[in-house]
Amino acid sequence: MHKRVSPEKWIPSESSQDFGQVPLVRNDAEWTLEYLLLGDLADLLGEAYDEENRKWLQVVLEGLLDAIPAENRKDRFRRLRDAYPDSPGFLMSLRQLELEHDAMILQLKKLRDRVAWRFSLIDVLAAEVVLDLKRWLISFQSFCQREHRLDYFVEDAAGLSR
Repeated sequence: MHKRVSPEKWIPSESSQDFGQVPLVRNDAEWTLEYLLLGDLADLLGEAYDEENRKWLQVVLEGLLDAIPAENRKDRFRRLRDAYPDSPGFLMSLRQLELEHDAMILQLKKLRDRVAWRFSLIDVLAAEVVLDLKRWLISFQSFCQREHRLDYFVEDAAGLSR
């Protein structure tokens, strides 16, 4: 890969180019590759665009689409729905996460296609795609934080029922 980074890689805010603002929160072994690739994406988006950078972006985006554990998340969402059928607020939050996850994967596929086919056409399009990728990265990090909070809710609820 482009550069090896730790799962604790920081994501830039949309208004800033520094990486010291929003930490990634998940560190489970199952998610390590996902976060390594997210860190690589953050690094690439912080560099100047050239043909080498574009090629690495394609590799990282393909890797992310393979690494993001969509089926694992869907299975976990399904189990949580079954475990908490009488909690409408929880079920609404869970459904919102499911829909957001599906939309983010679709958006990432579209961004990957834009990098592959249109990114090298002109600098204006390249800058637009980079900005869209930065926004996606920040949105995905926010999604992961909300997903993590949901895990804490489940752990707390399980602790109260013991």
